[in-house]
Amino acid sequence: MRVCGIYFITPGYPDTPLPILASRLRTEVVDLTANHTLTQIFYNPYPPNSTNEAPANAKEAKYTFPLYESSAIRFFSAEIGSKFINGVIKPKQEAKAEYNAAKAAGKQAALLEQNTGEVFTTSVGNIRPGEFVSVVIKYVHELKQDIEVEGVRLVVPTIISPKYGHADFTNFGVGWDNGWNNMSTKLEKIAEGRLETKGLAIEVMATMNGSIRGVQSPSHPIAINIGSHDASGQGEFNPQMARAVLAIPTASTTGLEKDFTLIISSTDISMPRAFIAPHPDIPSKSTLLVTLVPRFELPQQRPEVVFVVDRSGSMTDKIATVRSALHLFLASLPVGVHFNIISFGSRHSSLWPKSKLYSAESFEAAKRHVDGMDANMGGTEMLAPCSQAVSSRLKGMNLEVLVLTDGDIWGAEVLFDFINKSTSTGDARFFSLGIGRSVSHLLVEGIGRAGKGYSQIVGAGDNMQKKIMRMLKSALTPHVNDWRIDWEGKEAIMSSFSQENTAEPTTHAPISLYDTSSNPDEAKPTESSLPARPPILQAPSIIPSLYSFTRTSVYFLLTECTAPKVIRLLGTAHDPNTNSIHPLALNIPVATITSSSSALGLYSLLGRKLLQDLEEDRCGYLPAHSPHKDAEGTDLGVTFGLASKWTSFVAVATDDGDDEMDIEPNVLTPQGSDDEDIELKIHFHSYNSPMAIHAGASMARAGGSSAGMQQTTHMLRATPQPPPPFESVRLQQQQQQQQQQQQQQQPPAGRTFQSLSGDTGPYASYAPPPPPPPPPPPSHQDALACLQREYPIQRRASRRYSAYQIAKLTGTSPNEVAVSASSSPSLKKKRKSSNPSYTSTIESTSTDDTPSGIITRLSRLQLFSGHFESSQALLDVIGVSENVIKEVGDWTKNGKETIWVSVVVVVWLRKLLAKYSEEWEMMADKAWNCAMSELGAEEVKKMEAEAEKVAEGSTRVFD
Repeated sequence: MRVCGIYFITPGYPDTPLPILASRLRTEVVDLTANHTLTQIFYNPYPPNSTNEAPANAKEAKYTFPLYESSAIRFFSAEIGSKFINGVIKPKQEAKAEYNAAKAAGKQAALLEQNTGEVFTTSVGNIRPGEFVSVVIKYVHELKQDIEVEGVRLVVPTIISPKYGHADFTNFGVGWDNGWNNMSTKLEKIAEGRLETKGLAIEVMATMNGSIRGVQSPSHPIAINIGSHDASGQGEFNPQMARAVLAIPTASTTGLEKDFTLIISSTDISMPRAFIAPHPDIPSKSTLLVTLVPRFELPQQRPEVVFVVDRSGSMTDKIATVRSALHLFLASLPVGVHFNIISFGSRHSSLWPKSKLYSAESFEAAKRHVDGMDANMGGTEMLAPCSQAVSSRLKGMNLEVLVLTDGDIWGAEVLFDFINKSTSTGDARFFSLGIGRSVSHLLVEGIGRAGKGYSQIVGAGDNMQKKIMRMLKSALTPHVNDWRIDWEGKEAIMSSFSQENTAEPTTHAPISLYDTSSNPDEAKPTESSLPARPPILQAPSIIPSLYSFTRTSVYFLLTECTAPKVIRLLGTAHDPNTNSIHPLALNIPVATITSSSSALGLYSLLGRKLLQDLEEDRCGYLPAHSPHKDAEGTDLGVTFGLASKWTSFVAVATDDGDDEMDIEPNVLTPQGSDDEDIELKIHFHSYNSPMAIHAGASMARAGGSSAGMQQTTHMLRATPQPPPPFESVRLQQQQQQQQQQQQQQQPPAGRTFQSLSGDTGPYASYAPPPPPPPPPPPSHQDALACLQREYPIQRRASRRYSAYQIAKLTGTSPNEVAVSASSSPSLKKKRKSSNPSYTSTIESTSTDDTPSGIITRLSRLQLFSGHFESSQALLDVIGVSENVIKEVGDWTKNGKETIWVSVVVVVWLRKLLAKYSEEWEMMADKAWNCAMSELGAEEVKKMEAEAEKVAEGSTRVFD
């Protein structure tokens, strides 16, 4: 499903997208944060006509784009024709009313709203025929730690996953996919001579705290320059700087087929750090950021582990990967845990009513259950299986729930609320593993955040095994429920605030219980103001649990407070196995940030975290479900200047020409246009452009634009281009039907059309004429004319194509047309095969000889005890012959063959797959511990020496 870009919405008609001619993303990575400027340029090819049909006279278009849920939108502007409109943040209802009034008055206007936590929609009013539209959005987000390298991962999302359930979405349909090649040349000719820049470009400029060791993109080919931001590569070399560019300079290629991923590795990126960033315009406020990737060891616990596995239909191309992951989980579980597996789709079922002790019997039963798993359980209903995991839990032990999913759900906040309550006592945690490129980050990260665990996304080509093993290790660590950050003077500040805001109640004169002058029907509620905010605000209000190799960041807003010099992170771990307490502590020095743009970026991220806490009822200074929640959300959104659940950007063109700008924009003017009345101006702003803020204070500093700003601006997923004329789709249908008729040696039969609502129309026996020969390629002169047709796009099943549109394209009477795109076998086939298969480093076949595949195969061969029995399958995996196993040493003759083979496997893993140790070490530990307990250290040491010889003779070779 593609839902990004601008498309006309007119009641009773299909949604119609505007073609996108250019898409630019300019990203400035500063250590752990990324500032983005997204610019997309669209064109309205639809001419006015006298039929009053959409989209020619549509009053409104929607601009929809995806962002990851941690992003904070801090600036929005648009240019419609010659009108530049600048967004101002306002309370949501106020902004919407202003936009509607402007639209009704015929003014060009735009309204940017948060649709969900990761989808924003902008309503654009009164786009006239023949006009160009440019949209500029600036947003900031915190980068994720890459679990495989010492670095950060930048991801630009390209698609929004289909939701299971009912909601307002747009499906641009198979027509666009089928006819895209025919449209490419037309778009090229539209852009030719009109735009200085066209196509797709992503530019990333990184400045890291440590030396940059590498920049790579596992998703796309890129140009890289390490040592400078200069495109020419000249200038003084700086090891802390790098530049990466992805450019496709054609107007027909303005979108990405998969997320753009960039990994930047640098020295010291994982070290614990703290920064204080004074606000450049509000001297009394400062942002404090504490961030670290902890590395510490605690003794393993023996909890109850429940795997909640998505087996909905969308998992078809991923279920083999999930089976492999579960086999690795099962083989790595330590003795003493209890476990269960719950599968879900539209319904759910569990392996056992309650978790069972990890034993040889339960281990084998679980392996058989996993082998029989298929993606055959319908849709995605996640609350019920998570509820069962909690309601059926065993008493007296901690619960660890690991959720594996590839999709999204509607009403995720209900699930988050349930998980919040289930983990509030501190004896349960939820972890989530998102699989595939269409998974909702809002859902996956929300589960980890609410569940006091953490989340991981596994994309195509990612090393899933390393991620799932680290997740299992984290689930086996003792619970720490009292993480806190302290510094000198903090407790005194908060204590003083508490005393000032907990004054004794005022006593009034007694109220008579029978007052003849009172009128209870007219009594009004007492007006109450928002509660005072503490001088130190923390977000998230509850410090997340800390896990090795997973980044944790905590923000503070300090108001009229002295900046700390050193902060102290404290916690206490309880080991239930030995009933012992382990105090945890770390001192982190605080560095000062002097860059205004970096300070404003951290301020915006702090605001986003505060709003997120409020949305999820975890606000530190308001109780859950507080009556002040909406008012506080509105005030926070306006104060920080961010689009949110309670606030929106509204932009309205003025009556006296273009809006005034506080800084000189860079302008791109179309070149050599035949239409002198069409002019395109694209305004690029630096991140310091002024914007309004609450209480009259400026939230951003004005600043000049850089010389290279014209080339940098930038992208997200493109709007689908208008599909080809419906005639070409109908021609394909006719040709396929004729081929089928000839194969069956039957005379031509009539065609059946259905309406999109699924009803059979009154003209169900429409027989098409023989197909004409294919039309010649469009000429340069008629390219624009071809674009300026109305192309039917598939909407929801409840929407019908405009009879006028179908009649215009097929040459029939409007009263004789009722059509459904789903009635064509060719379209059904195309739709069924449109999703690319999901690839992973884990394969389901028994012949996967990659390191990850070998480890997966070994996990299936390991016994519950930890031993490996000698078998041809095992010998094939490790590349050793049976004769070698028998000839080296004499353990095969004295009843110790199983232990001997197990030692051989462990030594083989250490020798040949040492760099993949995190994926197999829990399996190897089980095998080694069994050998040590049965034979003792001395004899195992002898076996180890002999096993070295066996491993050296292996035929397996790995890079």
